[in-house]
Amino acid sequence: MAVPPKFALLFLALAICAEGTFAPVFAQTYRWKDEKGIVHYGDSVPAKYRDTARVELNEAGVQIRKTEQALTPEQRAQREAQRLVDAAAAEKVEAVERLDRALMTKYANVRELRAAHERELALADEELEAFTARATDLSSRAFELLEIKRRTRDQRLELARLSSDLYQAADVLDKKTTERAAKERRQASERARFEALTSQAKPAKPAK
Repeated sequence: MAVPPKFALLFLALAICAEGTFAPVFAQTYRWKDEKGIVHYGDSVPAKYRDTARVELNEAGVQIRKTEQALTPEQRAQREAQRLVDAAAAEKVEAVERLDRALMTKYANVRELRAAHERELALADEELEAFTARATDLSSRAFELLEIKRRTRDQRLELARLSSDLYQAADVLDKKTTERAAKERRQASERARFEALTSQAKPAKPAK
């Protein structure tokens, strides 16, 4: 019995599919440009163009993936530098936003903020006075020992310790003075920022 043409064709089609003959038809196609800007198509990208930009197309010619051109070491360094700059800028913005939230949450008005600043500076002044008094005592004792012409061994050792203590006291006083000045600058900035935020939060007065 002869096989009807229709069934013969179907049988042949199934056999071909089973052998994988259609595989290349459905394989992805790549599109890339050479050094002259000429567009090329193929089922694989030549080795010399692997680092160039390319597009992968499906069997319908629709783009399914795009690979950018590989960066040179200089371009990677520039991109990393820009990433660090952007990250620093974003961190700065976040720090300002955190400060804004803290100011608006902690203080109801500028009077409360000024009172808190005054307390902070009062504590800083107390520290400075304590360190100044300590430095004064050390200096007085050092002058007493220096006036002694024939110092004992213990007095010489004490004078050596006083010299070291006076250097440390001078460093601490300088540090505390710098910290107090920095606090004053920060407080002035916080007050200005708080006043700006509160003025923005106030509802606009209706026009008469």
